[in-house]
Amino acid sequence: MEETPNKVIQDLVLVFTIVFATDFLMADFLPQLYLFTILLWAALPFLVELVLRKGTIRNLGFLRTNFRRSLPLYFALVVGWILIIFGLLESITPHSQSSSLIEYSLYFATIFFHPAFVEELNFRGFLQTRLERLFSAKQSIIIQAVMFAAYHIPAALPISKLGFSPGGIFYPVFALALGIANGIVYAKTRNLFAGMAIHGSLLAAFELLTLLYMH
Repeated sequence: MEETPNKVIQDLVLVFTIVFATDFLMADFLPQLYLFTILLWAALPFLVELVLRKGTIRNLGFLRTNFRRSLPLYFALVVGWILIIFGLLESITPHSQSSSLIEYSLYFATIFFHPAFVEELNFRGFLQTRLERLFSAKQSIIIQAVMFAAYHIPAALPISKLGFSPGGIFYPVFALALGIANGIVYAKTRNLFAGMAIHGSLLAAFELLTLLYMH
C-alpha cells in the first residue's frame, strides 16, 4: 500500500498521542495501568504497520537476516546479565532468600522488554523509519531523539508515582543522548536488536551499580 505524507503523519499522530497521553497518566495518576500500557505500546507499531498499512515487520527494523542473527545474541545478553546480577547480588547479600534473588533477576530480565524492546520499537523502528519518509536521515534522528527525551520527562518529575527517575532531573538529557546514539545505530544497521542490546545493557548496568552502591 502506497503511503502518502498525510498517511505517515496520521500514523505518527495516532501512535504517539496514545504513547504520550498514557505516559503522563501513568506517571501522575494511573500507575496501576503500567502493564496494560506497556503491552499496548508494544502492539501499536505492529497494528499500524501490519494491519492498517498492510506492510511488513521489515519496516520496523526486523530484517529477516538481521533477525535470525541478532535474536540469539539478544537472548544471550539477557541471560548473561541475569547470571551476572544473580551472582553479584548473591555475593553481597549471602543471607538473602533465594526468592529475592530470583525476583531481582526477573526484574532485570524485564528491562530488556521494557524499556529496551518497547522503546526501541516505538522510537527507532516506528518513529524514525516514518520520519525518514518526511525528512532527511539526520533530521529524523534529531526529531525522534527530542521526542524520546520528552517522553522521559514524566519519570523525572517529583510527582511521578512510578518511581522511575534514574538520574533525576537529568533523566531526559540522558534519554536525548541515548536517542541520538541509538538513532545513528539504527540508521546505519537498520537492525532494531542492536539498539535494544545497547539500551537494555546500559539500564541493567545502571540499576546494578545502584544496587551495589546501596549495599
